[in-house]
Amino acid sequence: MSSMNALTVGTLFHAGRAAWFSSGFKPIDEAAVFEEVERTPGGASSAGWHSIADAFLCEQSWVFKELRRVRKLVNNRPGPVSTADKEAAHVLLSDYFAHWNRQPKPTVKAVEHTFKADLFKATGRLGVFGKRTARLDDLSIYPEAGNRLAIGEAKTTSEPISKVVTEYGPTHGQILMQACVLKGDPYAQRFGPISGVVLDVVRKLYNKSGGGIRGAECARHFTPHYPHAVSWFGENLRLLASRLATIEEKGSGLRNHTACQRPRRSEFGTNFYECEYAAACAHGRTAASEYIYIDKAGKAHSLTSAPPWMLS
Repeated sequence: MSSMNALTVGTLFHAGRAAWFSSGFKPIDEAAVFEEVERTPGGASSAGWHSIADAFLCEQSWVFKELRRVRKLVNNRPGPVSTADKEAAHVLLSDYFAHWNRQPKPTVKAVEHTFKADLFKATGRLGVFGKRTARLDDLSIYPEAGNRLAIGEAKTTSEPISKVVTEYGPTHGQILMQACVLKGDPYAQRFGPISGVVLDVVRKLYNKSGGGIRGAECARHFTPHYPHAVSWFGENLRLLASRLATIEEKGSGLRNHTACQRPRRSEFGTNFYECEYAAACAHGRTAASEYIYIDKAGKAHSLTSAPPWMLS
């Protein structure tokens, strides 16, 4: 399976999982879910939805945007999801549903929740940090968390489940990021304190003959939020956010040159991709079209993670 296929299958799996959680763990129409992933829905507003079922009616459906982002990232080649990708996702979802239908189920509070917080007021946006963790797979009361409120974080992998659990430990950046930002999210806080993250891991099992995915191994693991780690990580984020706000076009402020090329690991090895600010650092305001658009009144609006000086 190519990296493109792996990313697409992961997106399809996440959409099916979200639909199942939103339905109250009732059977879902996989074909309808997959159809909505691969086409542009239209007609309805995207404001205020908190479930994947509602998102399917929205022009800004997260699954469509994610799939479009993946295609642009990998090879910029649009087109329908392949039958092989749908079949692979179906195998993963079928084994996932069969496994967890036999177990005590979480009490779901939110699915695909986009959290909003004031941690990055210095920049007026979540910025490069929040961009990567601005949406939760779910927020639920999990038996695995001792019947406490926890973030549900779905992970599909070809690696052993134990390796994923070890990687996403209590001091992993994503775990700490979510803990810090959710402290300022009024929707999340209405349900009470969040105890940690339940890693909902699905391992893809391949046919030995190389004929695709034959099944899935499923497990959940609770990773707690440690108050001390959350505290120092939050202070680091505030410092970084304030520094980010001081970066100007001609060089004032501290840029992190070691992060210009960032690693991304997969079952196929480690690849590198450019920081989203690479064009801005290389070309300054001449790269503005990649980050902002100007409305009829002449006001600049951010298309993505626009550097603060580009909006001024």
